[in-house]
Amino acid sequence: MHSIKTLCAIGLTSLAIQSNAQGLTFTNPFNEFNANSLIVPEGYKVDVVYQARKDSVRTEDGLLHLSKSKIDFLAFIPHENLDHHGILFMNHELRDSNFVLGHGGGMSWVAVSQKEDGSWSTDGDAHYIDFSSVGGTWHNCGGEVTHHNTILTAEEYPPFTNAELYGSEGQYYLDTSDFGGMKRNEAMGWMVEVDIQSKKPLRKLWQMGRYSHEDTYCTRDGKFVYLTDDYGGGVFFKFEAADPGDYQEGQLYAYKQGIDGQGGEWLPLPMEMDSLIHARHVAHRIGATLFKSHEWIDAHNGKLYIAESGGSRDYSKDIERGGTLAHHLQQDPLYMGNNTTYDPYGRILVFD
Repeated sequence: MHSIKTLCAIGLTSLAIQSNAQGLTFTNPFNEFNANSLIVPEGYKVDVVYQARKDSVRTEDGLLHLSKSKIDFLAFIPHENLDHHGILFMNHELRDSNFVLGHGGGMSWVAVSQKEDGSWSTDGDAHYIDFSSVGGTWHNCGGEVTHHNTILTAEEYPPFTNAELYGSEGQYYLDTSDFGGMKRNEAMGWMVEVDIQSKKPLRKLWQMGRYSHEDTYCTRDGKFVYLTDDYGGGVFFKFEAADPGDYQEGQLYAYKQGIDGQGGEWLPLPMEMDSLIHARHVAHRIGATLFKSHEWIDAHNGKLYIAESGGSRDYSKDIERGGTLAHHLQQDPLYMGNNTTYDPYGRILVFD
């Protein structure tokens, strides 16, 4: 049975390795720094190739416009035939109104290449991807390059109502009309699949569920997708594709940790649309484990590593629905009593 263990606590300037992380070492890069310094690990360097809200993007009509801001997930796709050339895809973690590029979040791309001196720069204009064909997009956070020439981009913090989608002063997503038979706010909060070749959105992956999608990891065989939920009381999800590499049909699962944190099981969710729209609450009702805002996820040597945010959280309502607090959150010094936790640092969790 798979289980989740706490690997380490993340402080502002250090990594505190716990006893169950034996064999793993970390180098602290933060011995000396100030607010104006950018620190990268030894052996790496930084080149500024593109600046949001300063550089421009070209839209499908051929016109140039000021780019969107808040770049999050980046994906570098190497050129098939040219070394040191490729395409850089960029998520925009936004919900703002934008009458030129489209409301909400989005994604841009630009060709880049490495010069003889080792520096990187752009080749030509950047371009903006139009998501209107899939109902728009929202708060594009993390993502993943799949093994069948597509990118998954994660829609985070879906609005609970159309009023929240629109904003109290009309500052967010201004189109509140229904899309595809659902309320527009319910059309936000999914994984979205983008074709690398055409650089166009293909579809929203309804069967992966709607919640605060932070990040995702796809297995090489295209069979499984692991999904993180950036929400206090969030759930660790897994999607199993009916046909490997095709993520349109399959089964969504929620993780339930075993007693005392040992082992665990995957609970299948109902796959009706009403359940998928409210996937987190449905997962709570069937007994899924509650976590404190899972962030990015990656794999190494057959294990999954998940960053978990710190901060405080009262889980009473989540527990009333049927969820169970993760084992590490029930322990000292994180558990404060009365279904409340406080973690000043955050954790790295390992799923093996």
